[in-house]
Amino acid sequence: MGKIKIAVIGIGGWGRRVTQVLSELENCELTAICDIDKDKVRAISRAYGVQGFTDSHSLFKKSRELEAVAIVTPTPNHYDAAVHAIRAGKHVFVEKPMCESVERAKKLVKIAQERKIKLMVGYIERFNPAVQELKKLIEAGKVGRLIALSTRRVGRPVKVSEVGVIRDLAVHDIDAMRFLVGEPKSVFARCGTVGKHPFEDHAEIMMIFNEIQGFIEVNWLTLKKERVLTVTGNLAVATVDYLDRSLTVKYPDETVIPEFPREEPLKMELTNFANCILYNKEPLVTGIDGLRTLKVANAALKSAKTGKIVKLG
Repeated sequence: MGKIKIAVIGIGGWGRRVTQVLSELENCELTAICDIDKDKVRAISRAYGVQGFTDSHSLFKKSRELEAVAIVTPTPNHYDAAVHAIRAGKHVFVEKPMCESVERAKKLVKIAQERKIKLMVGYIERFNPAVQELKKLIEAGKVGRLIALSTRRVGRPVKVSEVGVIRDLAVHDIDAMRFLVGEPKSVFARCGTVGKHPFEDHAEIMMIFNEIQGFIEVNWLTLKKERVLTVTGNLAVATVDYLDRSLTVKYPDETVIPEFPREEPLKMELTNFANCILYNKEPLVTGIDGLRTLKVANAALKSAKTGKIVKLG
């Protein structure tokens, strides 16, 4: 098996986890890390035996053999970091949300397409084995005709994000619903702030997928962390616990708990990114997917502000 030479840009809490996983993958060779914090760079580059940089200009200039980067910086920096990498000829994995604005996301997709660069967005729940198993059951008709999807993604964060709870957390469930049932036609949302946050810290979102409704409850306030997806059909109700990667399917006369390998989603996600480069395939979450999910999230913010349903084209 070949290996992709890859670097991580941004080594905060999640960036360090991405760095660790990349260092363990058989199809990746972690060659460098980059962050503005000199102390972090010094410590982590030594720990992994890789080059360390404090700016991406130096990274790309001195690591010409580099093939790809994983961008795990704060959201406001995603666009500039990704554009710089693409123009340097590097394939890009960028954490969600890919950008703050739809306009910038469109530009990013266009630049990547023009330069034939792989662009993947970090929507990790598509790689949750329970979600993938649920998709198989839905497609096999085991849940029946779908009526509704609902999610509850709540709990206090380790630190407040640079964007509000909709673009920080709800985007995961927007993308998961898109993965399971396709594109929503309209969205209505309510949100607000009750904590000491500069953005919305709680939101309730309703999406219409033709005859199927999607409901999302998300907040940074609830004491206990919960990550649950429920799909209601006319034959069964299926529930995914994102945290323990379990799936329970309740029928009128029995409850079934399917057996499947519970692989780590981040490992599967980054493996998919590397394989797309090695074998010239499209990633499971493309730049277009990232753009479409961001459009829904921003439409939810618009709906919450105007109090009106926002139609999606």
